[in-house]
Amino acid sequence: MTYEELLKVAGFNDVEQGRLISLSYRFPQMEEYAKAFMASDRSYESFDREVKKIDAHKTEEASVYSLHMVFLCHAFSMLRDVYIEKGISLEMLENTAKDLMYKTRECILRFGDIGTVSVYWFWEFLALYRFAFGRLQFGCLRKFDNGHYEKNGYKIDDGDTVLDCHIPSGGPLTQEMCFDSYRRVWEFWHHLFPDGVVRIQCGTHLFYPGYKDIMGANTRAFVDNFDIISVTEKDEFGDAWRFLDTNAISNPDNLPTRTSLQKRFVEYIRNGGKYGSARGILLFDGEKIVNK
Repeated sequence: MTYEELLKVAGFNDVEQGRLISLSYRFPQMEEYAKAFMASDRSYESFDREVKKIDAHKTEEASVYSLHMVFLCHAFSMLRDVYIEKGISLEMLENTAKDLMYKTRECILRFGDIGTVSVYWFWEFLALYRFAFGRLQFGCLRKFDNGHYEKNGYKIDDGDTVLDCHIPSGGPLTQEMCFDSYRRVWEFWHHLFPDGVVRIQCGTHLFYPGYKDIMGANTRAFVDNFDIISVTEKDEFGDAWRFLDTNAISNPDNLPTRTSLQKRFVEYIRNGGKYGSARGILLFDGEKIVNK
């Protein structure tokens, strides 16, 4: 897959494609670094070594955020042959590559820049430890670190393998989409669990109990799929930009209220609502959630 083809597959718009193509021509070193990484053992150390080279190339016209994205897009364009070699569906590659676009849109929203502030997030994708399974993403490198969990005859202990669930900012989150993702990840990774029941862990601001009544019906249904096992309180609303396009929330009168969700969050802030995140566990046997 060429670099230009990858940009289209990932869903970048014309403006974003033009910028990323221009930067690729101006900074050919990004392709060289991507080739070096993809030809290596694709370990974290190899990734870190190539990423650290990028900082020296940043200019006033080309931020390190933008150059990171060029590097990543070149690396992702080289994944097609790896997927074919491993017998992994190319549909999964197309779904997975869209995270490049999601992270770019987040960077534009937060910093007005076509790029990413999360370059290291993508290492697991390139090393084949994380994939998009339909609407949701899952990684297989996590170990449970929350003591002991037991429900309906199933248990998880510290150090046990758990799949890590991530919800990319890619639109609706219906129950149909969620269960499609659960089934896909079960088919792909249930062999990692002796009893064939996948242990899925998810830590997210969406699970914070204080936000539940603010969220829409689809998000509440997704939250209810998980058994919440821990809650973290936070002094600041670091995730405000995800809902309100900004983290500057000291004056609620200046916050956007274009959507009903934004209106509810602004009211929550005005009323002195607390902030936080939580972690949940979902056990899936290929057909149903078995710990609810």
